[in-house]
Amino acid sequence: MGRKALSSGALEVLIALVIITAELLAPRARLVLPPEIVALDVAAFLTVVVAVRWPRVGAPLTIVMAVTAAAVDENLLGFWGYLLMLPVVAALRNGRWAQAAVMAATVFTASVTATARKLAEDFNPFEVILGWFALDAVFVLVGFGLNAVSRNAAEAESRRQRDLRLQATLDLHDSVARELTLIAMEADAAHNAGGASPEALAALSERARNAGAALRDTIRMMQLGESAPTDADFRETLAQEVRELKRRGHEVTTSGDLSPTLHASIDRALAQILREALHNVAKHGLKHGPCTIVGELSAVDYQLIVTNQMPPDRTTGAGLGTLGMRHRATLAGGSLRLASANGTWTCLVEMPLTVRQLQT
Repeated sequence: MGRKALSSGALEVLIALVIITAELLAPRARLVLPPEIVALDVAAFLTVVVAVRWPRVGAPLTIVMAVTAAAVDENLLGFWGYLLMLPVVAALRNGRWAQAAVMAATVFTASVTATARKLAEDFNPFEVILGWFALDAVFVLVGFGLNAVSRNAAEAESRRQRDLRLQATLDLHDSVARELTLIAMEADAAHNAGGASPEALAALSERARNAGAALRDTIRMMQLGESAPTDADFRETLAQEVRELKRRGHEVTTSGDLSPTLHASIDRALAQILREALHNVAKHGLKHGPCTIVGELSAVDYQLIVTNQMPPDRTTGAGLGTLGMRHRATLAGGSLRLASANGTWTCLVEMPLTVRQLQT
């Protein structure tokens, strides 16, 4: 049974169904159970269902049922003492502590009272109270356990939604914001040149369409509760971005191992980091300046180093793109370091060769 079923009350209803079925199918049921006792336990079962679905109605109904059962079942033939502890379990699961305490005390008192009436002169207060206390304590412990499961499930869902929002923000930055920035840069270049060629206009149009498509994909993925997929792997991204830099007039030099075999999730993260790093080169680097990309594969990790020249008046900051690169590197079990000195900007990415289990 999954966490969602546990947190929805399915376990309480299932236990109640097992109890009532066992009672009705047991040989003794056909011999000694009068109709009013059967009706009483069926009503207790329905009380469990109501308490799970509508806690505010189920709590007073449980109390009324416990008092009624203690008065009607003079020989303690029914299983209502067990069934009516299941609404207590449901209340504990939902964190309704006061409600659970009142119901547990009422059911416990009703069970002890019915037992005392049945035993009459043989009634031993210590044994009866201890017996019902131990039995009811089991239900209470189950309730606390389900509460912990529900809390963990809620926290996990909260983290998933938070990560999804962060991922959507990074996806929008990496796709839409990137395309819009390049559109603005190419429009400025066309303006400074006194006009744009048909090829340049076609490129602007294509970027605008790409930005719109990326925005629609991200919104759709958020509606589905998933993160947007990355189509290009590291090698494809490297080839695309290098072509773009060269088209913009940058002198790009590549060396080392730039075709590493990495785990799919690490490869995707590295591709996204590379895309943002080379976008920063195009956006902030020296116009038509050199850019160097070096890959180094060792026995334990893979290092990617990107360097380029920056204009003298340019300073680096920790924008959303930088935060996104760090987040993706950390999430993949790697690290990212950025440095700027003597007019040279350096991005060093270290990624593991295998997936590491991270604690969040």
